[in-house]
Amino acid sequence: MESDEEKKGKRRNAPHASGTPSPNGAELVEVLSWDPKAMKPGFVFLLRNRLDLRKEKGSHSFWAILACPQCGIVGLITELQYLGQDSVVCGSTGCSAHFFINNRIHFEYLPAH
Repeated sequence: MESDEEKKGKRRNAPHASGTPSPNGAELVEVLSWDPKAMKPGFVFLLRNRLDLRKEKGSHSFWAILACPQCGIVGLITELQYLGQDSVVCGSTGCSAHFFINNRIHFEYLPAH
């Protein structure tokens, strides 16, 4: 049975028991320079000012730009999402991806509701 925290997309300890590994071994790929045209599904760009943002806003500030591993739509994620402590939900109206980032390498998908 899931705890209230797990139902809200938070995890205390990895791995999340009901998650599934990413298909075809999809991995998180860090890109070193921001080029919107080069962002492909699973690519992440860490914001250069993320440490300043953390000082101002705490761990809930934006940390990186992630291209959804399923549809490629780019969106902002927090440090806690990047570290796998909070889940990520794709912001696209046509995509239902809901996942954790595991060890800053792999995606672990959560079941669709």
